[in-house]
Amino acid sequence: WPRPPRWPSPRTSPTVLYRRPFSRPFSSRQLALLHAMRSAGGGASAVLPQSLAEQDALHWRDAKFRHFRDEMDSALAQFVYAQEWADLIRYLQRMQRILTKYAQLPVIPDKIAVAKRLFQCLNSSLPSGVHLTTLQTYELIFSRIGAARLARDLAFYTEGIFTLYRHASYQVKPVLLDLFERHFVTLGAGVVPCLPGLVLALLTAMEDVGSEYHARAVRQLDQLARDAPIGAFMSAVWGCLLRNASVRLQALHYLAMRFPVGAAPAAGDDGGRLSVSRAAFCPDSHGGVLRSLVVALQQGDTLVRRTALELLVHHFPLPRTRRAELPQGERGTAAPALLEGAARSAVTDSVALWPPPTALPPPPPLGADARAE
Repeated sequence: WPRPPRWPSPRTSPTVLYRRPFSRPFSSRQLALLHAMRSAGGGASAVLPQSLAEQDALHWRDAKFRHFRDEMDSALAQFVYAQEWADLIRYLQRMQRILTKYAQLPVIPDKIAVAKRLFQCLNSSLPSGVHLTTLQTYELIFSRIGAARLARDLAFYTEGIFTLYRHASYQVKPVLLDLFERHFVTLGAGVVPCLPGLVLALLTAMEDVGSEYHARAVRQLDQLARDAPIGAFMSAVWGCLLRNASVRLQALHYLAMRFPVGAAPAAGDDGGRLSVSRAAFCPDSHGGVLRSLVVALQQGDTLVRRTALELLVHHFPLPRTRRAELPQGERGTAAPALLEGAARSAVTDSVALWPPPTALPPPPPLGADARAE
């Protein structure tokens, strides 16, 4: 084949009117030197960009990144021809070798395609060996991109990873909890976009009462309550109680364990309870919190209704005067649900302890047949 023509030089060809400056890519040695100069307080701060997007663009200009991108594209193209689960393990292992080979580059080429292939390998019908290899690949990616890039790309890398715990085997569960503890719980305020899914996964782990998974899940939830914004965290917990029937009992147990005693935040750890105010523990108490309790009383099983009634009795007392803490409309909504839950679960004694007779509105007038009945 004939050799392709060379790019014309600006000196010999009058057609090239403009040549972009700094078009030559930085080598890995030059990048390491720039990082060292910046960390030492030298003059490289004007050369090395500050934002993540500019840093990624700088790494894309590295000569090794082109080889990294080509090898990763070749590895991703093989997933189309997978015939059985053993093929997926082999392709994931090749991806891990490529990631290890270019470990000095903290960026991932075509991260959307990488996230799609990893999500494909988290299917619940696949065996645990595929899940373990996929989680190992996640570990390599999260370790190299860092917390800042992970917080930026949560929408890509969290697909399917939080719903895996319910279908995971006993070999996969501790690895998944390790991944949560090392990379997600420590994000602080950056974890807010994925808090509903992460809290749902940790509440699912609380189902194994008495095991190490239960203790680790409670510990990670407490760390999220300390590091993440408390309003977003508690909204996620109450939202799981409202929308996910599979974790309602675990959500009620966690709320009962960590419900603050007084209206003001406690000075220290009071029996494991969170040192926050009741207002912060129950955000949107006149809306989401009440709807969550009503749904737990109406749609839960016997154990869920009993636990919800105990939470109401101990932590949501009504005053004995007409000026109740809850508005009139909310009392009218909660009272039928409470009575219905009591009739189904046969805990009328607990119901009698919660609302004093003077706190409820007078019953509507009954006809003669109703009074006789």
